[in-house]
Amino acid sequence: MEKDFGFKAGLRTVFYVFILAVLLSTGAAEAGNSVSLNGWAWSPNIGWISFNCANESKCPTSDYVVNWDDESGNLSGYAWSGNVGWISFENTDVQGCPNSPCGPKLDKNTGIMSGWARALANGGGWDGWVNLNCGNVPGLCAASDYKGQIVPAPASGGVDFKNWIFGRGDVLGWISFNCLNSGVCGDSNYKVSLTPTNPPSVIFTVAPNPINYNGVATLTWSATNALSCTSPDGSFNPGGAVSGSVSTGNVTTYPTKTYTIRCTGLGGSIDASVVLNVRYEFTLNPPNPISVTIVGGASAKSSNTTIRVTPIGGFNQPITLTAVQSTDLPPQTQYNFSDTNLTSREYNTGSQFYVIIPPGSTLSASYPITIQGTGGGITRTTVVTLNATKKSPIFEEE
Repeated sequence: MEKDFGFKAGLRTVFYVFILAVLLSTGAAEAGNSVSLNGWAWSPNIGWISFNCANESKCPTSDYVVNWDDESGNLSGYAWSGNVGWISFENTDVQGCPNSPCGPKLDKNTGIMSGWARALANGGGWDGWVNLNCGNVPGLCAASDYKGQIVPAPASGGVDFKNWIFGRGDVLGWISFNCLNSGVCGDSNYKVSLTPTNPPSVIFTVAPNPINYNGVATLTWSATNALSCTSPDGSFNPGGAVSGSVSTGNVTTYPTKTYTIRCTGLGGSIDASVVLNVRYEFTLNPPNPISVTIVGGASAKSSNTTIRVTPIGGFNQPITLTAVQSTDLPPQTQYNFSDTNLTSREYNTGSQFYVIIPPGSTLSASYPITIQGTGGGITRTTVVTLNATKKSPIFEEE
């Protein structure tokens, strides 16, 4: 597809230029916060369609462009076809469209076009309407799903249009915004694009912060001028949403864990990161069970087990050990530690733990005893199993 820049001469071209000059002089093509589209579209029926006079350096003699208002999403202005003349995106030219709403738009949140454009040379049985989205006509998408849409173009820092729109009747037919639609970029690298003035922004937080090791926090984000958000490093899954909250799950990374979000919109992409601080931590090692044999009604002392501390992430604070009184054991049960306060040097040596069962007990089963360790503002627990057996006393005759 070689671009034919030799527009048809004659009264028709002069007339179209005159009409455009009149419209521009009245301010009909103006738009606030406007961003100019540029590049070419292609129609198998009518050939090239230019969206900006700068494509051919013709602005001094024919100053036309299609503009996009980055606040309202409204499209305005004119595109040019060398075969059918002006294609208008002006709201005043598309009133009375086949299905309302008529005004041509590019939604800044979804990146999808809607509404209508119109070839000004319509007549003689040809209405000149260009449908920008099959959704403009109820039920049409089920038969022919098409719509103009934009996608980020990282190389240019802007966005490219893609997909097809459709000119009703036999004159315009299908109009392609991008050579990728037909896989012909190697032969004819064309596209319509724009560079928005409003880049995306995102507020990204994590709370609470800090958390204890193996704790949980919540990631929250809210993006503006964005179409989707992802995590480039896979640290979490925003699911494409431009706002939301997700749990970090249990965090076992020490001393920090970084989460990164990337939000992409019409104005490019932006990355943001938050650092979750993870407090140092310790655990109490699972101890061996202890056992006790109760003979008659006498008191009984259990065997010993060792309560040791495993520090995590450089934890080095003193640990105070206590036992939680078990409701399964007699109230007078004594819980004993060889050392109730372990310094960091004593973590591995640990503390010997045992119990003394008071007289008159009838215990004969396995009983859990909860051991607590507290230090550095953190309390952790482990469980010691007490295996109790009861024996009758043996009397010997003298």
